[in-house]
Amino acid sequence: MKPSERRLALTFVGVLVLGATWVSVLKLRQWSRKLDEKALQVERAEVEQEALLEEKDFWLERQEFLETRMPRYAQRLTAERELRTIVENTARREALDMKQPQILEQRTTPFSHESGLALEGTGSFPAVGRFLISLQQPSEFISIREMSLVAIPDSPGNVKVNLSLVRHYRSPDMETPEAR
Repeated sequence: MKPSERRLALTFVGVLVLGATWVSVLKLRQWSRKLDEKALQVERAEVEQEALLEEKDFWLERQEFLETRMPRYAQRLTAERELRTIVENTARREALDMKQPQILEQRTTPFSHESGLALEGTGSFPAVGRFLISLQQPSEFISIREMSLVAIPDSPGNVKVNLSLVRHYRSPDMETPEAR
């Protein structure tokens, strides 16, 4: 082999070695990035699990509270009648003028049922405020989904309220603490 051919062969081998080294370094960096991402995912999962374990007692207390205090769902008509009675009694106590409430479509989840009403009423601003506060007492399990409060221009101090509210009920087959 001539010296020029030898130099050409060595240069070619050198280029091949440098190319292989470059490709290996790129692959190593890519693998390192993937490994870092997986480590970050594992770390996030550990932090999330620790946070959930720290909140475990809170959620167990909440479950026990709901199982013992949330009213049990019996029938649709009974639930709607109970909600209507609560709303009418509260409105009467606060001297609000309520129009006939409209029954909303019921929603059901594996653990709860919801019975809802859409209603419109008028009254003084403080009375409407007390009415809204009374409806949302934790013991009643009533929540307001939508609400609009508008001043009545020709009646100073009075407001018109439109509400969409629901009462939450525990499913009849939901396990109670006594059944455990």
